[in-house]
Amino acid sequence: MSNLSIIDKVKFEKLLDMENGYVLDFSNASFQRFVLGAVGIDIEQEKYNYASNSKANRLRALWGKESNSIVGNLLSKLLEYWKTKKIITKSEISIAEQVLLDECDAIVKRLLSEGNKPSIEIGKDNSGNVIMGRSNTIETVQFYSPSSAEAAKKKIAKRIFISYRRSDSADVTGRIYDRLVQSFEKEFIFKDVDSIPIGLDFRDVLDKAVKKCDIFLAIIGNQWLESKNDDGSRRIDDPGDFVRIEIESALKRKIPVVPILVQWASMPPETKLPSEIKELAYRNGVQVRPDPDFHKDMDRLISKM
Repeated sequence: MSNLSIIDKVKFEKLLDMENGYVLDFSNASFQRFVLGAVGIDIEQEKYNYASNSKANRLRALWGKESNSIVGNLLSKLLEYWKTKKIITKSEISIAEQVLLDECDAIVKRLLSEGNKPSIEIGKDNSGNVIMGRSNTIETVQFYSPSSAEAAKKKIAKRIFISYRRSDSADVTGRIYDRLVQSFEKEFIFKDVDSIPIGLDFRDVLDKAVKKCDIFLAIIGNQWLESKNDDGSRRIDDPGDFVRIEIESALKRKIPVVPILVQWASMPPETKLPSEIKELAYRNGVQVRPDPDFHKDMDRLISKM
């Protein structure tokens, strides 16, 4: 469960207009889609059925059942939505609202910070296996035998490159990244190649970044293949497309290139891919489904890596 205090919840309930069972201006369907897109969770699942089954009560149930990382990410997206609605409707933010917004922002930052704290040894079970947990709360508890703990140490040295389209799968890629940093050193995971120095050929910069990795994860969602440029052409057909450059560089290196299928996406067929990356169609992929299967699928992926 998350570390939201009673005072934290009161502040968010006020900002999100939850008093009468609502959450901002969401309908049941739009709220379900929003939460699924934000953190990959179907909030209409039975386990979030609480009291009157209103949107507000389902959100309260999620606060009590999910981790700091998930709750923090969802609340962050809700704050972004709140601010966007203010801009769209040209509504002025009052001084009281700004104070409350700043306090809610601070709560989100705290949750995300606590959610990223490394696991530490907190004891042993009756079989002598080490129990790993958070330093401030047993938010996620995992059991490791000495042999599996030793194997985890060997995995730390792997360098992982995550390729994805922001317009296609930014939210679920963030969740995948959060899980990977629990098993691998954060500095060994490359998710975004930002701040390409001015005047440099971005193709060379991307190629060099990919060359540093030992395993390449290609996150493929429903819009990955058909994502369009402004002129209506497919982005994947553009030789300057960042995703295409990254995959092409990885395939040339003959390193493991693993398609990660999210949002129930299917593997793109060879006939739909540019010739330079057709080989991707024959790489063995992994399905990472939404909750309640997300963590099970990620456990399977991490064990194979």
